[in-house]
Amino acid sequence: MRVFFAAAVSVLFAAVVIAAPTAGKPPKAVDIKKELGEKCGSAPYGLVDLNGKTASKLELEEAKFQVTGFITQADVYQDCVYKLAETHAAVLTDNDKRLLGTALKVSQDEKEAVGAAFNTAICEYNAANKIPDADCKDGKWIQQTVAQKPAKPAATPAKPAAAKPAAPATPKPQ
Repeated sequence: MRVFFAAAVSVLFAAVVIAAPTAGKPPKAVDIKKELGEKCGSAPYGLVDLNGKTASKLELEEAKFQVTGFITQADVYQDCVYKLAETHAAVLTDNDKRLLGTALKVSQDEKEAVGAAFNTAICEYNAANKIPDADCKDGKWIQQTVAQKPAKPAATPAKPAAAKPAAPATPKPQ
């Protein structure tokens, strides 16, 4: 009986000793650069090497497929970076936050540049083939924001919609 009692007390004591150092102490720091590489991988890279003036419709369709694939990959990467930041929010240093913020910004800038380049190629194609396009002027894509688009008057007062973040440039459907 003494052996059983001594064993139970030893196990209880060991559990208290192991748990004690973590109680009240901040969470362990994380190597965010390593975590970013292991969990999210490297940021996707997109490229639009397309001359809309000389491209065929088939080439434009293939480029659209590649651009939408890249944008999807960039969205997945950005979502991963954001979740990583949320998961480790309690232990992130200012440098870690800057690293994650820069990763998001670079990825978003790349995504917008690829979308804009593709849209410009579409405008060049439409201009070369005399296809009217309200989003283009002289073969160049006109970047429009919600504020630039004319508002249509509502017949009845509408229920206010939930605020949505501005969408990045995406390829226009053909």
